[in-house]
Amino acid sequence: MMKKIIYSVIILFVIVTACYGQEKLVGLDVNPAVKEHIKKHPECLQTHMKSTDTLELPFFDDFAVMSVFPDADKWLNKDAFINNQWALNPMSYGVASLDIADSIGNIRALSSGGEPSDYLTSLPIDLSYDPVDSIYLSFAYQAGGRSKVPEEKDSLVLEFTTPDTTWVNIWSFRG
Repeated sequence: MMKKIIYSVIILFVIVTACYGQEKLVGLDVNPAVKEHIKKHPECLQTHMKSTDTLELPFFDDFAVMSVFPDADKWLNKDAFINNQWALNPMSYGVASLDIADSIGNIRALSSGGEPSDYLTSLPIDLSYDPVDSIYLSFAYQAGGRSKVPEEKDSLVLEFTTPDTTWVNIWSFRG
């Protein structure tokens, strides 16, 4: 009789624990990897813009830098999060994740107006080649990976700028 009571108490304990011990996924207020990187390397916040430099072709970046920020010798801003953890089966060692965090790791408050949240802007690229030359842009993207899948209202946009600094939409993907 005593064994039945003990077994009943154990079973009841397991059931109650299972009911109240559920996991819950919640969003982050910050990107902890960026915050930790800035804590260890505060000099990374210094502006390093080479806006007068122009990149020559071929231009290639596999984001294999040992930083959470894009390579300042190729990219103008620090919005993209460089990592090797968020992609599923990536094509290269590193990826640039657009994570809605600003350059110091704080998650942006998004408005419903559709303003862009992250940018990855290259330095100007010298395209002064003969028109018969074949120049093309190739990139790969993965929606979500090990992170949250983009929502229907989200989009990824590729734009080029003209010499008069007008931005032209070349390609986009929604959701």
